Amino acid sequence: MTFFKRAFQDQSAPQVAERAPALRVASRPSPRGPEAANADASQSGRHSRDIIDEIRERAQGSGALLVESRSRLGAGWELSPMPDVSTKSWLQQAVLLERRAERGTQHLMLIRQDRYMTSAGVGFRREAKEKLRLDCYFCMATAAVVSELLERPVAQANQVAQQSNVSNPEQRGYEIILRAIALDASDIHIEVVKDGRFAPRYRLRMRVNGKVRTCEEATDAAGVAGIESVITALFQNPKIAHESEKSHSTFNPLARCYASLKPPVKKAELRFECNPTVDGYKVVMRLLSYDGKTAAGSSLHALGLSEQMERQLLRATFAPSGLVLVVGATGSGKTTTIATALEADRGSNEKIRVGMEIPPEIGISELAQYKVNLDTLPQVAVGVARSDPDVIYAGEINNHATALMAQDYALTGHLTLATFHANSAAAALMRLMGDAIQMDPAILGMERFLRAVLYQSLVPLLCPDCKQPAADHLEDEQLDLLTGKFGLSVDGMYVRYRHTGDGDRCDRCAGTGEIGRTAIAELVVPDRKFLDFIMDRNVNAAMDHFRSQRDTGFDSPDTRGKTFVEHALSKAAAGEVCILEVFDNVEDLFTYEIRPTVRRDVREVVPGAVAHRTAAEASR
Repeated sequence: MTFFKRAFQDQSAPQVAERAPALRVASRPSPRGPEAANADASQSGRHSRDIIDEIRERAQGSGALLVESRSRLGAGWELSPMPDVSTKSWLQQAVLLERRAERGTQHLMLIRQDRYMTSAGVGFRREAKEKLRLDCYFCMATAAVVSELLERPVAQANQVAQQSNVSNPEQRGYEIILRAIALDASDIHIEVVKDGRFAPRYRLRMRVNGKVRTCEEATDAAGVAGIESVITALFQNPKIAHESEKSHSTFNPLARCYASLKPPVKKAELRFECNPTVDGYKVVMRLLSYDGKTAAGSSLHALGLSEQMERQLLRATFAPSGLVLVVGATGSGKTTTIATALEADRGSNEKIRVGMEIPPEIGISELAQYKVNLDTLPQVAVGVARSDPDVIYAGEINNHATALMAQDYALTGHLTLATFHANSAAAALMRLMGDAIQMDPAILGMERFLRAVLYQSLVPLLCPDCKQPAADHLEDEQLDLLTGKFGLSVDGMYVRYRHTGDGDRCDRCAGTGEIGRTAIAELVVPDRKFLDFIMDRNVNAAMDHFRSQRDTGFDSPDTRGKTFVEHALSKAAAGEVCILEVFDNVEDLFTYEIRPTVRRDVREVVPGAVAHRTAAEASR
């Protein structure tokens, strides 16, 4: 009791709590658990961790108090009645929030400030210490503080509306963007159906960790009209979408519309794309960055590339001239990879670096982004070449004109980076020389022209706290394939755990089994023999030559000569990605062909690995 009387008056109590030993205390049954609290946070457009951090900041200045505990212990125990207050009434006044951290989960119990607060806190502390035999410290926050913080995003949107005289549809658009940020979504999808048997209808969905979630839908004319007014308001406001960075001044759902959006919401930047469909139109808004999240990653290795890929790609990116291509499907992280590579250049302040995306997607330090659209591209391209650049980010190659532009930049002494849509490095090379792009094989095969081709895709990262051993979930033929064909052990492999609604959810991943996504990739740095094959348009032979450089097993993190499929296998062998994900969404491993390898001395191929022999040993 003495401790809490002192803590209520001591402004340093929150700092004491932050230094406290870690433990977890979970009450059961609880009318409001982590799921409900996170739902409240999501509906308000905020992460729980943002609310928690603000509570802590306010506590330091206002004396508001917060119950804090942290641990990696298992699910909780029954909370016994405490002195002067029943368990039921105490739980009814409590809100439990959680913050997922690198080491375990942080749980915060927010309790109303009333006449029972002191006894509830003392009882809670005593029960925790007796049952877990760990010291713990607590401070508390009032319900008013929590309520205000949960409601603040809507209040902020209202404030923006009042200050800027924006319409209600625009305000609703801000709230949708806030919700996407709270979910850490990569894309916002809005499908509008105006004609046909399913009209009227709209559906709002968001892509989170590669999976699409439905957030809203309606089948009435008023609902469709409401979402259309939101789309129009976001696109047509010149303060959000600058005229020079969009296709039309007014929104036209009957034609392709694109824009770069910068709404007054957590400094967010989005790429807006709309295309007509047979019965309406579809809008996709890619969330590029916002306050607290940038387009670039901390490093290429952190994005998922192997250490070897990181070294090779950075060497190519820092070359004095030539072309570096990052290829993949839509949403595979191509732009993020280029941004991360450019941010890694410590000598960027000694170079002139320019970008010319349509529309600009990323903000990179020491990179001047030119305002350009399809109509002004030819004139801007000439201006860029005359502006004395060292490095040019040419954006996406999607036709002969953009390919010719990137080619000319690379041939005239500029290091040129570009993105390209293809489902492998081989497919990228075939597309470049195909009828649509028409890049000359004689140029593509020149020395010092094509510096590197990186293909990448994104797969879910397994939650380390709830992943399940793969041996218990694989079919016999899958086990035989992995051990026989690829020479892999399944002992270190895992599969994703899916929460079915029974029992407690995993604290770290909230029952999804995933904690983000990681890149699987293949990086081709052409040598002379590879380029000779390209000059002859023999892409298959070129890739066979690349794959012949593999001299490690499929469980090795060494990616020399390995395809993206083999990179995925190495991550599955390390327990980072679900092996069933590799089977289902990466490649058909049953028909996948393992290429023979040729070593500098003499080499024989064994399943999943390479056994080396010297020439003398081979002659015996």
